Amino acid sequence: MFTLPKINKLIVNNFTTGRIKPSIGEVNRWWIMVLAVLLIIFDYVFFINQGFQQYSQQRSQEVSLKREFERRQHKAAILQVRRKNLKELNKRYKGLLTQFSTSKGLSILLEELSRAASANGLVFDLFAPLPEVAINFYIELPIKMTIRGRYEQLTFFLKQLAQWDKIVTIDKFELLPVFDAKQKVKREILVMKLIAKIYRPL
Repeated sequence: MFTLPKINKLIVNNFTTGRIKPSIGEVNRWWIMVLAVLLIIFDYVFFINQGFQQYSQQRSQEVSLKREFERRQHKAAILQVRRKNLKELNKRYKGLLTQFSTSKGLSILLEELSRAASANGLVFDLFAPLPEVAINFYIELPIKMTIRGRYEQLTFFLKQLAQWDKIVTIDKFELLPVFDAKQKVKREILVMKLIAKIYRPL
């Protein structure tokens, strides 16, 4: 059985007896191979591995930049849509302003309102402008009215109001019958109570 001391003794005997005679060239080649392996390991550790790390970092940076680009591209697309919507809203707003009465046109509109009622054979029992109310970008002028007339006259008057190119809204609308106190019967005449609201910009 071979033991470690026997193996060492055998190697020494072989070298001393001349059985194994390594030349200087063989020793040099062996050291060159060792150095080459060490250089390859060194190159991998300090250069190739470092290159892999840089590549991995750049790869993750590329993914991050791509996400950022997509996010900004999405925001730019939304911004274009919002600009288009804002332009459309401005256009509608300007169109809406043309339907508002101006300060000068307000008195004319009130005259037209009174004239329309008279032309339909209606009688004003009450025509009382109320205090103006400022709301956001416009001013609201409410007018409290009580008008007497037949049903068809009242409905035609309201139809005319709806066809005006200026904005006029109606609030607190009431339609009441008129009783003949002597005969205690309903007459054809009705009483219409309402608040008409006219608008003008601030």
